[in-house]
Parts: sequence; structure tokens; C-alpha cells
Amino acid sequence: MEHESQFGPLRGLRVLETATGVAGPYAGRLLAMLGATVAKVEPAGGDPARRLSADGRAQRDPSPVFVHLNAGKRLLSPDAAAVPELLEWADVVLSDRVRREFGPWELRAGLADPPLLVSVTAWGVDAGSAGEPSDEMLVQAASGLLAATCHEDGGPDRFPGWQTQYLAGTYAAAAALAGRPGGHAETTWRAAAASAVES
Repeated sequence: MEHESQFGPLRGLRVLETATGVAGPYAGRLLAMLGATVAKVEPAGGDPARRLSADGRAQRDPSPVFVHLNAGKRLLSPDAAAVPELLEWADVVLSDRVRREFGPWELRAGLADPPLLVSVTAWGVDAGSAGEPSDEMLVQAASGLLAATCHEDGGPDRFPGWQTQYLAGTYAAAAALAGRPGGHAETTWRAAAASAVES
């Protein structure tokens, strides 16, 4: 791929991002800020974060959240996902697909030097759904995070924004640096939030 980054401690690291929403794209954003070349392939219809509101109001495409999460990346058309050269080019693949595309088994097939796969989902690669940004409160409840705060009336008080997803994205970025080529590192929002509860 042309125009790879020339600056930062991660220059030379090539990342293919097929993740959508908040968690995976935040991992890609962190890597891009440190100099990695990140190529993002959106699904047909675009990343749902293109319309994700930061303040509860309807957003134009692209939303400020999408712009923040994808700054410094090369955005590719959905057709690029089918290009095998991208997998050969990548050192790391950030994905939120659940056993459909770029699974840990399919990724190794046919590649002499498969990249590290970092999966970033709400519940894990074996779950029926990767999770949507709107699942934030459910993940906070399942992880025990909601038990840490409550309203004056005793009811749960949701942490604002997408706390579990940003934390999972941070862990995924660390996994992208610590993993081995051809390996699989799995990060879930639920586990990331549970680690925050333990802290």
C-alpha cells in the first residue's frame, strides 16, 4: 500500500481494520497515532459509527465520533475486503466479525505468513453477535460495573459514553503489539469492563 506512515514508534507496522463501532476502531486509532499504517475496510452500508451520536441527537454522516475514531487511517471501499493482497500486506488484522470473516481459522488458510488476528467483540468470537455500541449498558451490567455506582434512589447508574468499548480498544491495541504473527488475541468488552471492576 502506498503512503505508509513515516513517523512514530510504530512506523512500519501495517494494520488492516475490519472492525466497526467503537472498540476495534479505537484500537486502530491508537495504533495510527503511534505511527502504524492503518487501512480500514468498512462493510457495505458503512460503519454504524458514521451515525453514532455523541450527545443523543441525530447525526450527519460522518458523525464526530466516527471522525475521532478513524482519523489518521486510510479508508477503503467495502470491495477491498475481498482483496487477498490486503491480508498478505497486513501484520495485524483488527476485526469484530464473529466466525464470519477473518476468523482465526480462515485467516491462516492459504497464507504463508498470516498476520496476527486481534478480535474485539462484546461477548467473544463464539457469540452470535459481535455487539453494537448500544449494548454498552448491557455489557456494564454483565461485567458488574453497574454495581460500582448507583442513583440516590438505589438504581443503577450507567457510566457515560462507551466506557467498556474504549477500554477494550485499549487492550486490543496492546494485544496487537504483544501478539505473535499468525496468532489470535481475543479481547471482549465484558472482560475489559470486569478488569476495571477489579481495579
